[in-house]
Amino acid sequence: MSALAEIISGATAGSTQVKVTRTVANTTTILVYRGGLLLGQAGVVGGVATVTLSTALATADIIQASVASKGNECGNPVLVVANPVKVTGWKTPTEVEVVRADGMQLTMPVDVFVQNYGFQPASVYDPIGTKAILQPEYVQPDVCPIGFDLVTEKQAGQTVVTVTNIRHTKGSMLVRWNEGGWGNTLAQTYTDPQTIKIDVRGADDETFLRRTVTIAILEATPENSAITGLSWKFDSVSRGFNGIAHCTNQLQFRLEGYDNDWKDAYFYPTSQNEVVYVPVPNGSYTLWARQKNDANDLNWASLTFNLSM
Repeated sequence: MSALAEIISGATAGSTQVKVTRTVANTTTILVYRGGLLLGQAGVVGGVATVTLSTALATADIIQASVASKGNECGNPVLVVANPVKVTGWKTPTEVEVVRADGMQLTMPVDVFVQNYGFQPASVYDPIGTKAILQPEYVQPDVCPIGFDLVTEKQAGQTVVTVTNIRHTKGSMLVRWNEGGWGNTLAQTYTDPQTIKIDVRGADDETFLRRTVTIAILEATPENSAITGLSWKFDSVSRGFNGIAHCTNQLQFRLEGYDNDWKDAYFYPTSQNEVVYVPVPNGSYTLWARQKNDANDLNWASLTFNLSM
């Protein structure tokens, strides 16, 4: 039981009743308020008060329970949410009439029916509700099952965005960039900073999944620097981040904001250096590169960027 008056159920749109828990003596009065308006009150029975409200709750209402008077031993404010239950004409009976093989007719609760016969009784269509004791049947809301991932590769002067791992589409896959025409182009190169919209669906799908990404463009490394082509690549599936640069000597990298220690690069003769960090969350980072053990920061190269994928 709670040391304060806490609303434990009923805080959904359309509800006219909430339950409040509080460790107090039976018959102690629990009050439920919406702002300064008293919605209802009831006595505690066995640590729980079932409070009938004077008006139905609406989405985004904030309600709070108190003991005996407003603000006394009040629990946390509760935000009223939309009711996830969709009521249709289809309903599941709570009692079932069964005719046995010997002709005897029985009426039994659903749980007894399931225990005896091993399955749930069929739903019936009864929009008026004039038949036996019925309750609304939960209808699962429609959910878009489509999924895909993005890989972003930033180089000096351009950013390449690639759609990967497309799944759960019906028919041949289709991709649309920035609300243009549908096609099968999986990668686009951008030379200006912008926000892009990527939509994916199957040819037989009635809906699509959209992801929005803001990209920036890296400035070129000075030509007189010993380190050139500083860039990075990111995979939204593994959250793997690759730092890349070119130098005739082995480099060290540091991903400021993630790991402030210098890390030796993988050196691929004659000039490519690469480092991997996994997993890297969304955030702001600065990628530094230097020749191994070079303490003169004037020789270092860097680029600052945001990950938001």
